[in-house]
Amino acid sequence: MNSRYAGWWLLLAGTLFALAHVAIYSPREVMAIMSETGWVERSTAAAWFLLAPLVWLLRRRGDPPATSAALSVMFLAFGARELDWHKAFTGTTVLRVSWYFGPAPLQHKLAALAVLSVVSLAMLRLLLAHARAWWRALRGGDTVAVSIAAFVVTLVVSKLLDRSYNVLNEDFHMGLSMSTKVVVSALEETLELTLALIALLALWQHRRKLR
Repeated sequence: MNSRYAGWWLLLAGTLFALAHVAIYSPREVMAIMSETGWVERSTAAAWFLLAPLVWLLRRRGDPPATSAALSVMFLAFGARELDWHKAFTGTTVLRVSWYFGPAPLQHKLAALAVLSVVSLAMLRLLLAHARAWWRALRGGDTVAVSIAAFVVTLVVSKLLDRSYNVLNEDFHMGLSMSTKVVVSALEETLELTLALIALLALWQHRRKLR
């Protein structure tokens, strides 16, 4: 697990895991496994919520408290997003700008803005404080930096999969088959779980390097 390519191996394993489920189980069984109440999505949410305090439990001397706090906030945000909390209390997503110009109560808008502001500040903190150092470390082949690169790629791919089916089906009116939806759903949900595992890997590698 200390290999610089371990994150990429996790990404490959997650992809193969999803495709294996598509090959072995019926479409209905795959959709049940990958549904919001299925074990894959529940495990993903649990992993993010466990990572939030784990940042502090494994924190060592030299780790900036602001960075640990920002990571905890980001992990909590990932977990909340996985459980659809961004729309659970309003009936629609609060991540769309148009929602804030709609008829929603002012207190709901202010509460949503407060939460999103905290998450945005956490993300900005990580980017401003560590993006340049991460890029230098990545070019030097640093193990943790490579794992973070695998995390970023997995995040982008999972979000593209998350939006691809609806965009093609609704915006471009492309009649995609049920089998296509099953494959996309399996890959998306599995890669989101893989994302949490890569985050745990990078955290473990960082702690091991500090030793």
